[in-house]
Amino acid sequence: MRNLLKRLRPSALQAGLWTHQDFRRLWAGLTVANFGSMISAIALPFVAIIELDATPFQVASLRIAQVAPAFVFGLVAGALVDRMPRRPLMIGSDAIRALLLLVVPLAAVLDVLSIWLLLVVAAGISVLTILFDVAYQAYLPSLTGREQLLEANSKVTATASIAESSAFAAGGWLVQVLTAPFALLVNAVTFVISALAIRRIDHRESEVDPEVTRENLLREAAAGMRKVVADARLLALVASSALLDAGGAIFGAVFLLYVTRELDFEPGMLGLIFAVGGVSSLIGAVITGRVVDSLGTRRAMVTMLLVVAVGHAMIPISPEVSLLAIALLVAQQLIVDPAWTVFDIANVSTRQQITEDAWLGRVNGTFRMVTVGAVLIGSLVGAWVGSVFGLQMALWVSVVVVAAATLPMLLLRSQFSSAQPA
Repeated sequence: MRNLLKRLRPSALQAGLWTHQDFRRLWAGLTVANFGSMISAIALPFVAIIELDATPFQVASLRIAQVAPAFVFGLVAGALVDRMPRRPLMIGSDAIRALLLLVVPLAAVLDVLSIWLLLVVAAGISVLTILFDVAYQAYLPSLTGREQLLEANSKVTATASIAESSAFAAGGWLVQVLTAPFALLVNAVTFVISALAIRRIDHRESEVDPEVTRENLLREAAAGMRKVVADARLLALVASSALLDAGGAIFGAVFLLYVTRELDFEPGMLGLIFAVGGVSSLIGAVITGRVVDSLGTRRAMVTMLLVVAVGHAMIPISPEVSLLAIALLVAQQLIVDPAWTVFDIANVSTRQQITEDAWLGRVNGTFRMVTVGAVLIGSLVGAWVGSVFGLQMALWVSVVVVAAATLPMLLLRSQFSSAQPA
């Protein structure tokens, strides 16, 4: 075991930034907010289904309200982040998200709860979450320094995986015990705790250039996209991310239908198999530093994309329920989740390292808009291919799209090794 730990260094769970007081405060805020957000992801649909007897169209509309703002608002959020101090934006986003969540149980008590109210709350929280995430990713390099970004992102992702797994386990019970509207109070409290933790950070940001605030907001937002297109490294990163997310969305659109209808798996067995994914994601976060150090940034990302493609391919070749089918589904969880996690951490860290502080908000906003757009397109493609050509064919399409995500990295002539802004 001691030798294994040595091989995994630098680890997401070892010292390093744990001695950095301000990072610990930011990490605490992010972790507790992630835990609460996962509970809301469970509770909010249950509010619509149980309390309002929502139709499938209304439930789908709620999901769209949670996703679409990231596509519409991503660029503008980036421009806002670059013209304002980032820490106050994070604190304000947490506070307003908490207030929005309090509206739902209050409306339930007053008997004025409606699907329209849920749609407004879901969309509002989505917009504020984009603002928070873009601000956090832009703030982190100034807090930790660029040389520690890989470690910082690994630590945040590792504990986010733990928070996600525990929240999904607790969320159903909280809905059952407290009822769905009042389960949202747990998330409201986590946002308050997050705001208080971030408020205690002593690090102060540099002043925003007053010339920036005089520019037209939409023009500044568009400049962020031009910045990404003009930098071959950023363009390769966003293109690979978009193709990976599109492939994942195609896969997600048909996966449950395929394993239940074509392979005859029962939900209980699938739940046990899915639990493996949360643990393996944590492993991915822990070993990211070692993987990048061993292979180099670009080679590590290319390798992880190929591993994800191979993992996705295990599903369409699976037979009906059997020991082999179970082994293939478990193997898919064991290799896809950690590989995807390593790619994400390396991708985000590299983006933060090679982008100047003044542009981080707009670059992050551009990435968010493009990748969410890719998810929406991938979901539609997956549904169409699955309906017209069959579920298995849609799964193979996802494998091809994920494998194609390696091309932008392979075609990139420059290297990420310097890890410095251009």
